[in-house]
Amino acid sequence: MSSQRSGCEKRKRKACKEAELLKIKTSAENITDSISDSTKKIENKELHSDDASADNTTDSIFESSKKSENKELHSDDTSAENTTDSIFNSSKQSENKELYSDDVNMVNVYDPVNPFSKDRLEFQNRILKGRYKPILDLYPRSLQNSKKRSLQKNWYDIFDWLEYRDASDKAFCFPCRCFKGNEINSSYSESTFSSNGFKAWYRAIDAFKKHQSSKCHLNSAKALTDFINLKSIDCVLDKNRLEEISRKEKDRLKNREFMNRIIDIIICLGKSGRPFRGHDEKSDSCNLGLFKELVILLTKYDVVLQDHLQEAPKNALYTSNRIQNDLITSIKNVILRNIKNNLQNSFISIMADETTDVGHFEQLSIVFRYFDEKKIDQLKLILH
Repeated sequence: MSSQRSGCEKRKRKACKEAELLKIKTSAENITDSISDSTKKIENKELHSDDASADNTTDSIFESSKKSENKELHSDDTSAENTTDSIFNSSKQSENKELYSDDVNMVNVYDPVNPFSKDRLEFQNRILKGRYKPILDLYPRSLQNSKKRSLQKNWYDIFDWLEYRDASDKAFCFPCRCFKGNEINSSYSESTFSSNGFKAWYRAIDAFKKHQSSKCHLNSAKALTDFINLKSIDCVLDKNRLEEISRKEKDRLKNREFMNRIIDIIICLGKSGRPFRGHDEKSDSCNLGLFKELVILLTKYDVVLQDHLQEAPKNALYTSNRIQNDLITSIKNVILRNIKNNLQNSFISIMADETTDVGHFEQLSIVFRYFDEKKIDQLKLILH
């Protein structure tokens, strides 16, 4: 009985819980429906209010934009006129300032009274720009010998060294101003055309000619020409290096031509099995040996041999017995290398024989027979 009661109580409790859950679900659904309805109403109200406000704002914006455009047009016209006037005035002022500053810089840099810069680069740039010769419509006139006289324009063309300073109405010499203090002109300096200036126009031509032929001016003009034509140390070094390389290349080619003739003489004597040296190879000997006799003979007809034997140092004639042996060894190595190359590319047959000489030394003779590239039968004898 107790077990049946406990089972009924459990079922009742379960049913109560299910009923409570259903109530909670229904209440939640009602709440969500009410929320969705309220949101829809709010959205509809906002849409209507937005449309109305949008219409009002567009109208107000259009009217305000028209007013602002009209104001801007009037202000732009007035400001444009004001800015153009101000720009025109400022441009005039800036042009005048630039012209004035250019004139000031010109006077400061080119004025013959002012000394040259001690900086080498600035000094070089100043010299390359040339003399200062202002072209004026009317030069200042001064009373000299009861007549008013002045500098003449054509004097610039007659005297290519002439400078003029319009502020003091004086003439100067450009080369003497540049190089008046160098070592050459230290005892021949003339201050009239280099620093003080010349103004006696009534005797200008005679004074200019006299100065032009003076030792001071000639030295200064030469120094100016040398300075303008002077190349930088890098260019000079590069030129010297190229000249040295070309000279060495010429010497190398000449030596190679000479060695080709010496090698041909050695090959000619080696083919015929002739001895190279003589019993007495002194300069007064009647028989210097075949090698030197052939060299002397070819020298009569070959300029390369003749120049080398006459101009080359005595320790580089390449006619001594040691040089002969070195060349013979080199020729032998070349021949053996060629034989090895030919033997590697063809079928060969070998014959060998050994015997003893008078000194009881064994001599081995090896004969190789093969066909070369031209299908010619070759026999090569090698003594070992």
